Amino acid sequence: MSSLKKALVNGISANNISAMPDSMSLRHRGRPSARHDPEATLTGRQIKAARMLLRWGHTQLAEAADVGSATIFRAEGYDGVPAVQLHTLNAIQAALERAGVMFIDADKRGGIGVRLIGR
Repeated sequence: MSSLKKALVNGISANNISAMPDSMSLRHRGRPSARHDPEATLTGRQIKAARMLLRWGHTQLAEAADVGSATIFRAEGYDGVPAVQLHTLNAIQAALERAGVMFIDADKRGGIGVRLIGR
């Protein structure tokens, strides 16, 4: 489906398509993704690493975060911050942290990472 047709289906006029910033997805009707939010720091690699430490499948994480398993799969495909909504990224992070995962930010000693705590 062409982007013009998608825009018209989603209620966006043809005149507004060129004015939409790149950070906005038609599927989310103008809501920006976490990928362009300076508050978002969780990466797709961290999500996958955390899920592997817990020995969870996509479905188990999706249920714990109350998101679709396709969302988890898609988010893990990004090296950097995934192109999902910020509240979705926060839900994924909260679910992993409740399960005992600690996310490690990059510092002068090393890069980002994950650690399993309290187990």
